[in-house]
Amino acid sequence: MNRKALLVLAAAVLTAASCTQFPSLSADPPAVHAGTPAAVPLPAPAPAPAASAEPAPAPRLVTVPGSEESSDLAFNANGPAVTETLQKTVDMLLQAKADNERLKVALEDAQKKLAEKDAQVQSLTQQLDVASGDVGKLQDSLEKWKSDVLGFRDEMRKADEAEIEVLQQILTLLKGFAKEKPVQ
Repeated sequence: MNRKALLVLAAAVLTAASCTQFPSLSADPPAVHAGTPAAVPLPAPAPAPAASAEPAPAPRLVTVPGSEESSDLAFNANGPAVTETLQKTVDMLLQAKADNERLKVALEDAQKKLAEKDAQVQSLTQQLDVASGDVGKLQDSLEKWKSDVLGFRDEMRKADEAEIEVLQQILTLLKGFAKEKPVQ
């Protein structure tokens, strides 16, 4: 049951329990209007002996014969049931309040933990952004190094080719000197 339903039920039980509008047992008959059934009070039952601990029976209303309604109301007999129902309702209401307070405390704790986790996530996000920037710089440096190394290799190849050409020219010159040997 939700809180509103419990409150409505408790109010209904309290209203029924505090109802003091019992039928009168006066000797004067009630006024009867034409066309309406009249309720006639029955004579009061004989008083119970003093030794009995049982509650006195409740007064009953009986309608005039021929009317469509007949009601037997026993207000005093419903008293313990109403009290028991009221007590159960109050217990349920107190339990619901306790559960509500427990849930409020749990919600506050969860909100505090969520705020802490949000702060931690924000801090980690900033660290990740810094690390991403560092990784980007390292990637740029690596690309530059690769281009420098590959460029250096090209320079080394060109230098080696130039050196080989010079050595070939030297060999060609040396072969020419070898053919012209001086005579001794």
